Amino acid sequence: MSLQRLYDEARQQGAAAAAPPKPAPGTDTQAPATTDKPVDESALQRLWTRFARSIEPGSPHLYSMMTSTKPTLVNGTEVHMAVSNDLMANDIRAEEHELLAFLRKELGNSKVSLVCDVNQQAVGKRAFTAAEKLDEMIQANKALGTLVVELGLDLE
Repeated sequence: MSLQRLYDEARQQGAAAAAPPKPAPGTDTQAPATTDKPVDESALQRLWTRFARSIEPGSPHLYSMMTSTKPTLVNGTEVHMAVSNDLMANDIRAEEHELLAFLRKELGNSKVSLVCDVNQQAVGKRAFTAAEKLDEMIQANKALGTLVVELGLDLE
């Protein structure tokens, strides 16, 4: 027996051993189809908050980001999260695998996906100084502006 012939036989046996077993005649060869449930937006909001709470101790920044802006459901399976910059989007994407695994399991839908929409005005301008905070409060309650004038308050 030649060396080449031994090599060829060994290769054929190895390939036969590695091949999956053939199904019995008359059996279904396709995997059973999973039925995806329709995604309910209120359930999505609840689960989003629950996931955010679960990561709060280890990642308070991400918790704050996830709870400050609510996700929206588009096309029945796309979860859109509006963020104000690329850094926030990257933070969300870093947790995307765990978040999607959680949402898919809890919602019973394997097609759920996450889209981070970077929008400079998604969160809005934040007030940092006392004067900016006062201006925002006056916009929300005009009577406060009258009170500031009557009392002669100056926050600048």
